[in-house]
Amino acid sequence: MENLKTKLKKSSSQLAQELYLELDSMSISNLTWQDPIAKVPDKIRRKCVEFTENFNSEDVNILPQKLTYNGTWKESNEDLVETTIEILNV
Repeated sequence: MENLKTKLKKSSSQLAQELYLELDSMSISNLTWQDPIAKVPDKIRRKCVEFTENFNSEDVNILPQKLTYNGTWKESNEDLVETTIEILNV
């Protein structure tokens, strides 16, 4: 966590600064099993550690193509309805 905070703090991008402020206000010692971030599977935790170790603040302003929205849904209408039902638990 400290590694990521250090890298974010050095960045001049607004997104990095906002992420830094959020992380800086979070106390790792206060995380418990009830906190989602404290109970993630080991594989996910390792990926997060890998991300923080390889984080490049210059890339923060570049939005990956797969995260852009072109106005059309990739999922079928049936998948969207099923996901909505699961989220709303109806």
